[in-house]
Amino acid sequence: DIFLILWTLLFIIPGLINTHTHIAMTVMKGVVDDLLFPDFLDKTFKIDCGALIGVGPAATRSVSDRLIALAEKKGIPFEIEVLGGYSGTDGDDILVSRSGVAAGVVSLPLRYMHTPAEVIDLRSAEAVAELIAAWVVSFGEED
Repeated sequence: DIFLILWTLLFIIPGLINTHTHIAMTVMKGVVDDLLFPDFLDKTFKIDCGALIGVGPAATRSVSDRLIALAEKKGIPFEIEVLGGYSGTDGDDILVSRSGVAAGVVSLPLRYMHTPAEVIDLRSAEAVAELIAAWVVSFGEED
């Protein structure tokens, strides 16, 4: 019975497979082959880097620039997240709504997205919250 076979296959697929790590493993082939999986993650997917500020076609340049300037001014740890043509967030729809609305992307670095075992670094979560709060407050300040 094909249904039973498909149902059985559903349970034998390992839970740690996700495209986020496998795509990177392909790109990093030969560079980190000697690392165990946890060490590979530590080397290539840092979660303790602070807020991720999106830069690219999926974010308005002036918004990204302002977020970066705020993080630098307030000493909030951050890294640049290079976005392709699509960020995978609601910002994609906001950016192209009607004649366009300025949008930025601030992300929390994490591992195992969309699984019950998501892992974050609390310092990065605090940096994201600080940056968003600084963004809101900045509209009442003179530059």
